[in-house]
Amino acid sequence: MGVDQKIIDEALKQIDFALEEVSRAGSSLRDDYPDLDMQPRAEFVTLVVATIERFAPPGSVHRRNAEMAIRHFPEGNRYFLSEAIGTLRALRADYEKGYLAEIHELIHGDLFSDFLEQAEYLLEETWKDPAAVIAGGVLEEHLRKLCQKNGIETVAPDKKGKMQPKKASRMNDELKGKGAYEKLGHSQVDSWLKLRNLAAHGKYHEYDDKQVGIMISGIRDFIVRRPA
Repeated sequence: MGVDQKIIDEALKQIDFALEEVSRAGSSLRDDYPDLDMQPRAEFVTLVVATIERFAPPGSVHRRNAEMAIRHFPEGNRYFLSEAIGTLRALRADYEKGYLAEIHELIHGDLFSDFLEQAEYLLEETWKDPAAVIAGGVLEEHLRKLCQKNGIETVAPDKKGKMQPKKASRMNDELKGKGAYEKLGHSQVDSWLKLRNLAAHGKYHEYDDKQVGIMISGIRDFIVRRPA
Protein backbone atom coordinates (compact mmCIF):
# COMPACT_ATOMS: atom_id res chain seq x y z
CA MET A 1 0.00 0.00 0.00
CA GLY A 2 1.49 3.34 -1.00
CA VAL A 3 1.81 6.49 1.03
CA ASP A 4 -1.09 8.21 -0.68
CA GLN A 5 -3.38 5.24 -0.03
CA LYS A 6 -2.68 5.38 3.70
CA ILE A 7 -3.58 9.06 3.73
CA ILE A 8 -6.75 8.39 1.76
CA ASP A 9 -7.68 5.61 4.18
CA GLU A 10 -7.36 8.02 7.10
CA ALA A 11 -9.61 10.54 5.32
CA LEU A 12 -12.19 7.84 4.57
CA LYS A 13 -12.08 6.71 8.19
CA GLN A 14 -12.94 10.16 9.51
CA ILE A 15 -15.60 10.79 6.85
CA ASP A 16 -17.22 7.42 7.60
CA PHE A 17 -17.29 8.26 11.29
CA ALA A 18 -19.27 11.44 10.63
CA LEU A 19 -21.70 9.67 8.29
CA GLU A 20 -22.21 6.81 10.74
CA GLU A 21 -22.93 9.21 13.59
CA VAL A 22 -25.62 10.95 11.54
CA SER A 23 -27.06 7.63 10.37
CA ARG A 24 -27.22 6.37 13.95
CA ALA A 25 -29.32 9.41 14.94
CA GLY A 26 -31.78 8.52 12.18
CA SER A 27 -35.28 9.99 12.27
CA SER A 28 -34.60 12.07 15.37
CA LEU A 29 -32.98 14.64 13.06
CA ARG A 30 -36.11 15.19 10.97
CA ASP A 31 -38.26 18.29 11.19
CA ASP A 32 -41.32 16.06 11.71
CA TYR A 33 -40.90 16.57 15.43
CA PRO A 34 -41.56 20.27 16.17
CA ASP A 35 -40.83 19.83 19.87
CA LEU A 36 -37.38 18.36 19.25
CA ASP A 37 -34.58 20.36 20.84
CA MET A 38 -32.55 21.92 18.02
CA GLN A 39 -29.25 21.36 19.83
CA PRO A 40 -28.74 17.71 18.73
CA ARG A 41 -29.34 18.60 15.08
CA ALA A 42 -26.95 21.55 15.33
CA GLU A 43 -24.28 19.25 16.77
CA PHE A 44 -24.56 16.89 13.80
CA VAL A 45 -24.49 19.82 11.39
CA THR A 46 -21.26 20.98 13.01
CA LEU A 47 -19.76 17.48 12.74
CA VAL A 48 -20.62 17.14 9.04
CA VAL A 49 -19.54 20.65 8.03
CA ALA A 50 -16.28 20.40 10.03
CA THR A 51 -15.46 17.13 8.25
CA ILE A 52 -16.10 18.71 4.85
CA GLU A 53 -13.87 21.66 5.72
CA ARG A 54 -11.16 19.33 6.99
CA PHE A 55 -10.88 17.30 3.80
CA ALA A 56 -12.40 19.32 0.94
CA PRO A 57 -9.73 21.22 -1.02
CA PRO A 58 -10.14 25.03 -1.03
CA GLY A 59 -12.14 26.08 -4.09
CA SER A 60 -13.53 22.57 -4.65
CA VAL A 61 -17.16 21.91 -5.54
CA HIS A 62 -17.58 20.14 -2.20
CA ARG A 63 -16.59 23.24 -0.26
CA ARG A 64 -18.71 25.50 -2.49
CA ASN A 65 -21.75 23.28 -1.98
CA ALA A 66 -21.33 23.39 1.79
CA GLU A 67 -20.98 27.18 1.72
CA MET A 68 -24.06 27.47 -0.49
CA ALA A 69 -26.10 25.36 1.92
CA ILE A 70 -25.01 27.59 4.80
CA ARG A 71 -26.14 30.68 2.90
CA HIS A 72 -29.53 29.33 1.84
CA PHE A 73 -30.73 27.22 4.76
CA PRO A 74 -30.81 27.76 8.54
CA GLU A 75 -28.30 25.40 10.15
CA GLY A 76 -30.98 23.63 12.18
CA ASN A 77 -33.10 22.96 9.08
CA ARG A 78 -33.25 19.36 7.85
CA TYR A 79 -32.67 20.54 4.26
CA PHE A 80 -29.36 22.05 5.33
CA LEU A 81 -28.29 18.80 6.95
CA SER A 82 -29.44 16.82 3.91
CA GLU A 83 -27.38 19.04 1.57
CA ALA A 84 -24.33 18.78 3.81
CA ILE A 85 -24.60 14.99 4.09
CA GLY A 86 -24.93 14.68 0.31
CA THR A 87 -21.81 16.80 -0.14
CA LEU A 88 -19.87 14.71 2.38
CA ARG A 89 -20.88 11.49 0.62
CA ALA A 90 -19.74 12.93 -2.71
CA LEU A 91 -16.44 13.91 -1.13
CA ARG A 92 -16.03 10.38 0.20
CA ALA A 93 -16.70 8.92 -3.24
CA ASP A 94 -14.03 11.15 -4.78
CA TYR A 95 -11.47 10.02 -2.20
CA GLU A 96 -12.41 6.38 -2.73
CA LYS A 97 -11.98 6.73 -6.50
CA GLY A 98 -8.60 8.40 -6.04
CA TYR A 99 -9.61 11.82 -7.32
CA LEU A 100 -8.18 13.61 -4.26
CA ALA A 101 -4.97 11.71 -3.70
CA GLU A 102 -2.59 14.67 -3.64
CA ILE A 103 -1.45 15.55 -0.14
CA HIS A 104 -1.80 19.31 -0.68
CA GLU A 105 -5.54 18.83 -1.13
CA LEU A 106 -5.77 17.53 2.44
CA ILE A 107 -4.22 20.61 3.95
CA HIS A 108 -6.31 23.55 5.08
CA GLY A 109 -4.81 26.55 6.85
CA ASP A 110 -7.13 26.43 9.85
CA LEU A 111 -6.27 22.82 10.64
CA PHE A 112 -2.48 22.76 10.94
CA SER A 113 -2.63 21.46 14.49
CA ASP A 114 -5.10 18.70 13.59
CA PHE A 115 -2.89 17.47 10.77
CA LEU A 116 0.25 17.51 12.89
CA GLU A 117 -1.63 15.47 15.48
CA GLN A 118 -2.61 13.10 12.68
CA ALA A 119 1.04 12.86 11.66
CA GLU A 120 1.99 12.07 15.26
CA TYR A 121 -0.68 9.37 15.39
CA LEU A 122 0.57 7.78 12.17
CA LEU A 123 4.13 7.85 13.50
CA GLU A 124 3.01 6.12 16.71
CA GLU A 125 1.36 3.45 14.53
CA THR A 126 4.75 2.93 12.80
CA TRP A 127 3.66 4.72 9.62
CA LYS A 128 6.57 7.13 9.51
CA ASP A 129 6.32 7.68 5.75
CA PRO A 130 2.79 9.16 5.50
CA ALA A 131 3.52 11.02 8.76
CA ALA A 132 6.47 12.75 7.08
CA VAL A 133 4.39 13.59 3.98
CA ILE A 134 1.56 15.09 6.03
CA ALA A 135 3.93 17.14 8.21
CA GLY A 136 5.72 18.36 5.10
CA GLY A 137 2.40 19.38 3.56
CA VAL A 138 1.56 21.41 6.66
CA LEU A 139 4.94 23.13 6.45
CA GLU A 140 4.55 23.96 2.76
CA GLU A 141 1.11 25.47 3.30
CA HIS A 142 2.45 27.56 6.19
CA LEU A 143 5.29 28.82 4.00
CA ARG A 144 2.68 29.84 1.44
CA LYS A 145 0.77 31.79 4.07
CA LEU A 146 3.98 33.40 5.33
CA CYS A 147 4.69 34.53 1.77
CA GLN A 148 1.25 36.10 1.52
CA LYS A 149 1.81 37.83 4.87
CA ASN A 150 5.16 39.21 3.70
CA GLY A 151 4.05 40.33 0.26
CA ILE A 152 5.79 37.55 -1.64
CA GLU A 153 4.10 36.03 -4.69
CA THR A 154 3.28 32.34 -4.29
CA VAL A 155 3.08 31.65 -8.03
CA ALA A 156 5.56 32.15 -10.86
CA PRO A 157 5.56 31.54 -14.63
CA ASP A 158 6.98 28.27 -15.93
CA LYS A 159 9.03 27.92 -19.12
CA LYS A 160 5.85 28.22 -21.19
CA GLY A 161 4.74 31.33 -19.32
CA LYS A 162 1.96 29.53 -17.44
CA MET A 163 1.59 30.54 -13.80
CA GLN A 164 2.38 27.71 -11.40
CA PRO A 165 2.64 27.46 -7.58
CA LYS A 166 6.17 28.06 -6.38
CA LYS A 167 8.08 25.15 -4.91
CA ALA A 168 8.42 25.12 -1.15
CA SER A 169 12.21 25.43 -1.38
CA ARG A 170 11.93 28.62 -3.42
CA MET A 171 9.43 30.11 -0.98
CA ASN A 172 11.83 29.26 1.85
CA ASP A 173 14.67 31.08 0.07
CA GLU A 174 12.53 34.15 -0.65
CA LEU A 175 11.20 34.31 2.91
CA LYS A 176 14.76 34.30 4.22
CA GLY A 177 15.69 37.01 1.73
CA LYS A 178 12.72 39.08 2.87
CA GLY A 179 13.83 38.78 6.48
CA ALA A 180 10.81 36.73 7.56
CA TYR A 181 13.16 34.52 9.55
CA GLU A 182 16.84 34.01 10.16
CA LYS A 183 19.41 31.69 8.57
CA LEU A 184 18.84 28.99 11.19
CA GLY A 185 15.13 28.93 10.46
CA HIS A 186 15.87 28.68 6.74
CA SER A 187 18.21 25.73 7.33
CA GLN A 188 15.66 23.94 9.49
CA VAL A 189 12.93 24.35 6.89
CA ASP A 190 15.31 23.14 4.19
CA SER A 191 16.09 19.96 6.14
CA TRP A 192 12.38 19.24 6.78
CA LEU A 193 11.54 19.73 3.12
CA LYS A 194 14.31 17.33 2.11
CA LEU A 195 12.95 14.71 4.51
CA ARG A 196 9.43 15.20 3.13
CA ASN A 197 10.74 14.74 -0.41
CA LEU A 198 12.48 11.49 0.57
CA ALA A 199 9.15 10.18 1.89
CA ALA A 200 7.20 11.39 -1.14
CA HIS A 201 9.62 9.69 -3.53
CA GLY A 202 9.70 6.36 -1.76
CA LYS A 203 13.20 6.64 -0.28
CA TYR A 204 11.96 5.23 3.01
CA HIS A 205 15.27 3.77 4.16
CA GLU A 206 17.13 7.10 4.11
CA TYR A 207 15.52 8.36 7.32
CA ASP A 208 14.06 6.88 10.51
CA ASP A 209 11.17 7.31 12.95
CA LYS A 210 13.19 9.52 15.29
CA GLN A 211 13.96 12.01 12.51
CA VAL A 212 10.28 12.21 11.58
CA GLY A 213 9.35 12.81 15.23
CA ILE A 214 11.88 15.65 15.47
CA MET A 215 10.53 17.06 12.19
CA ILE A 216 6.92 17.12 13.43
CA SER A 217 7.90 18.75 16.72
CA GLY A 218 10.08 21.29 14.94
CA ILE A 219 7.39 22.25 12.44
CA ARG A 220 4.89 22.75 15.26
CA ASP A 221 7.32 25.08 17.05
CA PHE A 222 8.17 26.89 13.79
CA ILE A 223 4.49 27.63 13.15
CA VAL A 224 3.91 28.86 16.71
CA ARG A 225 6.92 31.18 16.62
CA ARG A 226 6.20 32.47 13.11
CA PRO A 227 2.41 32.74 12.77
CA ALA A 228 0.88 33.63 9.43
